Amino acid sequence: MINNLGTTGWHGTSYASGGWRGTTGCAPKSKRRRKSPVNIREPKYIDFHTHTFYSDGMLDPETLVKTASLRGLDAMAITDHDMVSGLEAGARAGIKWGIGFVPGVEVSTDKYHILGLGIDFRNKAFLDFLAYSAGEQEKV
Repeated sequence: MINNLGTTGWHGTSYASGGWRGTTGCAPKSKRRRKSPVNIREPKYIDFHTHTFYSDGMLDPETLVKTASLRGLDAMAITDHDMVSGLEAGARAGIKWGIGFVPGVEVSTDKYHILGLGIDFRNKAFLDFLAYSAGEQEKV
């Protein structure tokens, strides 16, 4: 769960420290706490680590995104291991089902798995890197 809390408005003189003294017990309109310029929203439910049947998940990208939306998620990422095969379909499904979609990948190394979010899944150099990484994992 991620909260989008924004900021509090008035960052001026502290009333408690005696910076403003008035007889009415409240600050004049010009000194009152201003509303935040950022809308404070309800908590957001996000899953940035999911897999499709292209790696070790069980669902196709469309069904995975649909399921996430129907279960109340506000956004999600598909992060298959060392491949981006499901991201195009996942992005289309995100639009169709009204859920925020972040393209991602889980890069495998000999010791760790590294989550990459917001990737450019059409970048040739990045795709070459993923192919190399997957090839290295087959050696292990």
